[in-house]
Amino acid sequence: CMEGTRTQVINDIVLWATRSLSQELAPEDSNADGMMWVYGMPGIGKTAIAHSICHRLQEIEQLGGSFFCRRDDSARSETKSVMPTLIYGLATIFGPYGDQMAQALRDDPELKPQLAGGELFMRALQSLTVYPLRTLVLVIDALDECGNPATRRQLLGYLLKACHQRKWLKAIVISRPEHDIQLFFNGYGLVGRDLGQDDQSRTDIRHFTKARMKMVADERHVGQHPEPWIGERRLDRIVNRSGGLFLFVETLMSEGRMTKWPRIADVWRGHALMVMDIAYSPDGLNVVSGSFDRTVRIWDVATGTPVGEPLKGHVEAVLSVAYSPDGLSIASGSFDKTIRIWDATTGAPIGDPLTGHANAVTSVSYSPDGRKIVSGSFDKMVRIWDATTGTPISDPLTGHTETVTSVVYSPDSQTIVSGSEDNTIRIWNAATGALIGEPLKGHTRPVMSVAYSPDSQKIVSCSWDDTIRIWDAATGAPVGEPLNGHADIVNSVTYSPCGRNIVTGSRDRTIRIWDATTGTPVGDPLTGHANAVTSVSYSPDGRKIISGSGDYTIRIWDAITGAPVGEPLKGHLSYVACVVYSPDGRRIVSGSEDNTIRIWDAMTGAPVGEPLKGHLGSITSLVYSPDGRHIVSGSSDKTIRIWDAATGMIIGEPLNAHLKGVTSVAYSPDGRHIVSGSYDNTLRMWDAETWMLVGEPLKGHTSGVMSVTYSSDGRNIVSGSFDETIRIWDAATGAPVGDPLRGHLRSITSVTYSPDCQNIVSGSVDQTIRVWDAKQIPNKGRDFYVNDLLMKLNSHSVKTEPFHRHI
Repeated sequence: CMEGTRTQVINDIVLWATRSLSQELAPEDSNADGMMWVYGMPGIGKTAIAHSICHRLQEIEQLGGSFFCRRDDSARSETKSVMPTLIYGLATIFGPYGDQMAQALRDDPELKPQLAGGELFMRALQSLTVYPLRTLVLVIDALDECGNPATRRQLLGYLLKACHQRKWLKAIVISRPEHDIQLFFNGYGLVGRDLGQDDQSRTDIRHFTKARMKMVADERHVGQHPEPWIGERRLDRIVNRSGGLFLFVETLMSEGRMTKWPRIADVWRGHALMVMDIAYSPDGLNVVSGSFDRTVRIWDVATGTPVGEPLKGHVEAVLSVAYSPDGLSIASGSFDKTIRIWDATTGAPIGDPLTGHANAVTSVSYSPDGRKIVSGSFDKMVRIWDATTGTPISDPLTGHTETVTSVVYSPDSQTIVSGSEDNTIRIWNAATGALIGEPLKGHTRPVMSVAYSPDSQKIVSCSWDDTIRIWDAATGAPVGEPLNGHADIVNSVTYSPCGRNIVTGSRDRTIRIWDATTGTPVGDPLTGHANAVTSVSYSPDGRKIISGSGDYTIRIWDAITGAPVGEPLKGHLSYVACVVYSPDGRRIVSGSEDNTIRIWDAMTGAPVGEPLKGHLGSITSLVYSPDGRHIVSGSSDKTIRIWDAATGMIIGEPLNAHLKGVTSVAYSPDGRHIVSGSYDNTLRMWDAETWMLVGEPLKGHTSGVMSVTYSSDGRNIVSGSFDETIRIWDAATGAPVGDPLRGHLRSITSVTYSPDCQNIVSGSVDQTIRVWDAKQIPNKGRDFYVNDLLMKLNSHSVKTEPFHRHI
């Protein structure tokens, strides 16, 4: 690792490794048997950490041996090479062990060191009568790139047994969180250390990025003092985009991409209908949006990509969204008359919906201290809520004679301002709810949006009368003349964080920036949207403007130049039905209703090669083989196809057996079988080497099978169907296991096992997610679901993350 990075992680691991058993902190220490698992996603810096650990251990003469696996190196990609290397290392540093190995070779002249395996390793350890004075440590890096699940499990078994029997021996295994490795360690209660959860990761990434940028600056002779070229703004942007991956930064620098800075996509695609409102998170790293498609989405500002799944719960269009001042919560208001509060980190709903309005909620806003939420509604009322308990505070604020379209707190928390379709603006005492003064009149048509200046001294409003007005917040008097320029209704208005500018969005499809002091336009209108601009917002640093539109898109603009930031990412010609990562995380594969499959570079987003063509119908499901060599696709054309993941070439003939469209495909964890589900009500199993059918169709469902998957241990298959049931099958025999699981009220759209095979999770058109206890099966006809998440989700996909932290 670069000096100054990953110090805490390395120190913790080396401290654990060099402690003797008597010094272990507690008997419940998850690594008390002498093995530690360190894991993380590709690019996070695992190998660099492994080298640093080995270097530290070697300096104090406690490195017993090490092996660095590598998939593209034949000498380092087979598990049979690991043990001889570790034996050699241990024999070199600890003489008595070397003597035992030498004797074993003399006793068996046919035994060659390179053929030495786990049995010889263990036999030599058990023969020892003297032990080293200090702990010796074995280190294996990138185990996921070595061998297959069966040989890896055997290797880990030998290491665990050795460390358990010889307390002076410890082992550190570093890898990606592959299923087979995770299952092994979980099975022995070894939780592992997730590098992605390292609190120092962002600081380390920043240190590494700045150092590498300085090196690039020196190489390119960017002035005597390259600091402006490096710049905090540019540095922040790379750190934000890196996602905690050192590889991203290294690739960016080493491939010379600094000459043309990576840009954010100027069109963010994800909502299925009109975007109604958007808001920045207080730290500027995320944006939240609400849409007519009934969902709330969170976006990464640096990449323009959605963060997690859509937040589902509202049963009608989402009209307004707002972040809490601390960025931990999101509030949304909807046509369904409710307000919902969400955890901004997990996307989970917090508590029950806030009910009280008699009609659609048009606007929500937090108080500056985050303790209260104010809302406006079609019911002509303004309501104030306790943000913690969700209970209303005082009676509704009444006075408007038409729909309240916009509400906001003043920055000093003293007042609330509201705009209405009655053409007026009203100011309220935030503590008592009393009306302050007379309504602000001047607009000749409905007021659509209101906002305070940062110093609380001005209020700005926009209206369907195509004008923007500025008001003195203390007296209510208009300041200057109306701002004229838009050719149609103005839907949204907000101040820049510094208060010098105002930005507006209009049904004329443009965005305008105004000088807040003079009221004059700043530059030309910002054009690009193909439909009405419904919402606008500034980034917290005032350098970017974000807009949502009826054209289903979100765009980012440079607030100084007005230019769009980045370009749209385009490829498929129709609806994208499925996407999946390759096992090594380097590729993404997508399937579409345009009948094609596309492979993308996961780092750059660039397409890899040409589209994969062959299916005559929509692509409904995709899966990579566990070794990443093949892609399997299912299609509405009733066939399954296998593709070479490296070349994109079709392998063999289509797999034909289903009588109707194929809806879902999945590999067994060992890569030997494929299971498929179909609208023909059946499941089929295939040999993944010969591509031949295995056995008879799995029958039982009375309607189309929508989702299939294997359990992580490969013993069972679970399927979900249009018949509203879930079925479990024995993967070896194809026989049903127990009775169907019943509980959902409508079709099952998606099913999956938890990594430890203890639970099954299902999603349904009934807008619920259910979690079932797999241990209770066979279930004798009873409902053994352990939790019912009434999240009001129109679920099409559910997945569990390792260790059941999220669903």
